[in-house]
Amino acid sequence: MSKILLISIIYFFSAYALAEPYTPSNGHKVTSVFAGYLDKEAFFEIDGAGINPAECTGTPIAIDPQKSDVSHVLSILLYAHASGKSVDLQIYNESCLGGHRVLRRIKVNNS
Repeated sequence: MSKILLISIIYFFSAYALAEPYTPSNGHKVTSVFAGYLDKEAFFEIDGAGINPAECTGTPIAIDPQKSDVSHVLSILLYAHASGKSVDLQIYNESCLGGHRVLRRIKVNNS
């Protein structure tokens, strides 16, 4: 029993240590959505500059298929764009994909 508890504790802390930090950026409108790339990534643009904690060089924000379910994020982006609703984003602090900031999470606001 103690071995299982010890393994669980080690797994929990190692998974937490590998999690990349992120920075929130709230209240943006989606202005463009780009999809259809062979590597399954997608990109989108927001009003204003937004945040760029990793200092990536590209303007659009990337949806990395290794870190997010691209089809889910695309559905949310298209809904927000079509309805004019604002979104709250979380952007990874250390990742760039092809020079673009990488999205961690997106939330559609009711406004």
